[in-house]
Amino acid sequence: MALLPVLALSALPNSEIFDGYLLWGREHYQLTLLGHPFPVSSLVSLDGLVSTVCTISVLGFWKLYNRRRPDPAEITKVAIGAFIASCGPLVLALASWLYPAPHQVSLLWGIAFHTINDIGFSMSYAIGMALYSRAAPASLNTILVACFTLHLFLANLMIGKLSTLIDHVADVPFWLIHSGACLLAACILLGCSFLWRDLLAPEKRASSLKVA
Repeated sequence: MALLPVLALSALPNSEIFDGYLLWGREHYQLTLLGHPFPVSSLVSLDGLVSTVCTISVLGFWKLYNRRRPDPAEITKVAIGAFIASCGPLVLALASWLYPAPHQVSLLWGIAFHTINDIGFSMSYAIGMALYSRAAPASLNTILVACFTLHLFLANLMIGKLSTLIDHVADVPFWLIHSGACLLAACILLGCSFLWRDLLAPEKRASSLKVA
């Protein structure tokens, strides 16, 4: 339960896609793709497509990785996902800095942002749910897996406040706030993977002792 606020911070870049990001996109994107009009509302549909591909790719990557190397603990994978997701807003910050005028940012920057964000979020969400399912006590398993989704609710609450800044701060700092919050969450999650390894990944420790 204590990890939920941390996971909420890691989900901020993804949650922003459904709020302030659309306002920013309407102001800055060229809104044409391959010569055809691309309305800002279609960015959500684009994210759904990219997210599906990234989720399948992430799970496939770790399955192949486990064939040749020891599989990292789930909490470590979630931390890695948060680190990756923190790079997504940096793409938008860089685009805002390079093209400050309205409707000058190519949608290729948007595709890059969605891809990086969805790789990180897919790792944090899908593997995070697996972590909660495995590490929770058997008697509380269903309850805690359901509680895991509360971090998205917390993230949306925070995004509701952050999005109000879009008209009061410059675009570059706006996106750097999202990146910094996600990076902070990644550092905390990585620290948890070391400090509470026995609690969050007991089977990894058991396997190591068995080999020893």
